[in-house]
Amino acid sequence: MTTVAILDPIARSGLERLASAGFEVCDLTDADARARRKVLKRTSAIVVRSGTNVDARLMEEAPQLAVIGRAGVGVDNIDITTATERGIVVVNSPRGNTAAAAEHTLALLFSLARHIAEADAMVKAGSWNRASLTGREVRDKVLGVVGLGKVGFEVARLAAALGMRVCTFDPIVTTQRAAEAGARLVPMEELLRDSDVISLHVPLSERTQNLLGKRQFSLMKRGVQIINVARGDLIDEAALVAGLKSGAIAAAALDVFSTEPLPANSVLRDAPRILLTPHIGASTEEAQIGVSIDVADEIIGILGGRPPRFGVNAPSPGGEELSRILQYTRLARTLGRWAAQMCGSTPQRISCVYSGELAHRDTSLLTSEVVAGALASSTGGRINIVNARMIAARKGIAIEEQANTAPSAHLVPMTVKISGTDSVEIGGNELDGEPHITLLDGYRIDVVPEGHFLIGNHHDRPGIIASVAGALAEYDLNIAGIYLGRDRPRGRALMVIHVDDPPAPEMVATILGKTRLQTLKVVHESTA
Repeated sequence: MTTVAILDPIARSGLERLASAGFEVCDLTDADARARRKVLKRTSAIVVRSGTNVDARLMEEAPQLAVIGRAGVGVDNIDITTATERGIVVVNSPRGNTAAAAEHTLALLFSLARHIAEADAMVKAGSWNRASLTGREVRDKVLGVVGLGKVGFEVARLAAALGMRVCTFDPIVTTQRAAEAGARLVPMEELLRDSDVISLHVPLSERTQNLLGKRQFSLMKRGVQIINVARGDLIDEAALVAGLKSGAIAAAALDVFSTEPLPANSVLRDAPRILLTPHIGASTEEAQIGVSIDVADEIIGILGGRPPRFGVNAPSPGGEELSRILQYTRLARTLGRWAAQMCGSTPQRISCVYSGELAHRDTSLLTSEVVAGALASSTGGRINIVNARMIAARKGIAIEEQANTAPSAHLVPMTVKISGTDSVEIGGNELDGEPHITLLDGYRIDVVPEGHFLIGNHHDRPGIIASVAGALAEYDLNIAGIYLGRDRPRGRALMVIHVDDPPAPEMVATILGKTRLQTLKVVHESTA
């Protein structure tokens, strides 16, 4: 039975979903180190939230680990580089807590605008100094949303509905996508300069660490308000406190911090006009159920052979895009394996050409499958869509993708060319639920790539097939099928021979010598 280890608490809905799928679900949230190590040795997937640090040491304790599932969005507690090198898929659950995080952002926005926390403390202390609590309306104020992912998009949409003027910065978002959220896409410096309130919604990375620091604060208008429900290290906390003390920053509301729990000696605790909440942006009943179900479904799908929908370190075409290309994943890996075996050496270049419908799709997943297939026989250890491109880069292999929109191109939707000692071009299609090779070095054929094959070039002359059949008979190699392609009658030709048993290497040279074949190569393939 496949084991899934739960290292941080998640909602029961997710646990029940995993158990119903037939997995052994082991709750290790309160287990001691010895018990945890024992379970991790047989674990195929783990589930974490932000509490567990998934580093190289933990991955070493789980040699069978194939999936790391983050019940939530942020993955800065996971060593992505090590996971990728090991071919471990890292997934998160970005949909389940979108509404919760967006609503918490709006709650903080209103709290700052109307001094909610100060008003509560004042009344409870017996005071009634209303004049000191004069707030401001959010309507017609400029909200700068940094990062227009799922949460940022929802924040922008809700803020626009409140009558705020929303601008956004996101280097990978289109003007049209921003407009759909009711926002205007602007450069980062313009956002900093014009916003009355700035809210952060980007993941933490080397590029985004200290995204707001002394320089950025100096560009903002005096009286700006800062909100962060994303990741603490996005803000230089010392620079933020300095801005609050000087009055340049009117107020700030933080749900996340560079160190959590917030240390007793943190400079944030004594800063003026600051609202602090203990990382509760996703802490709603609905969000906890949502992320637990999403991460469970991801694990079930990946361990069942499906590509990830929310891959952090793997190509993850979403929604309709994934459903359109999913049928071609087996074909992609098969084409890579065939081409590499025929090429006979480590590739120098792998080129993928997509035609017909695929020419208009996100084919990054298919290209990764091709590369994984091409490197499978020459690379030790696990290789898959997670680490295939990384391994190819280390080997100095160039990867190319190209779309072919010619009217006749749909006949071969996917073509792979591998260049090394030799050069091989192979194309195929998915027909009746199984991959077919329909193009091989310019020859039109139709081969279901399952089993053992001998592939030979020759001149199209009478008696070639008979000589090959005779040579195979001498070695008791039974022919399951012969597939022929030629450029013209009595011209150049290709013969693909499907045999029941794998031919030994010494047989190949002898068979080549006894026939009028010019070349003879062996390919083994299983699409199971």
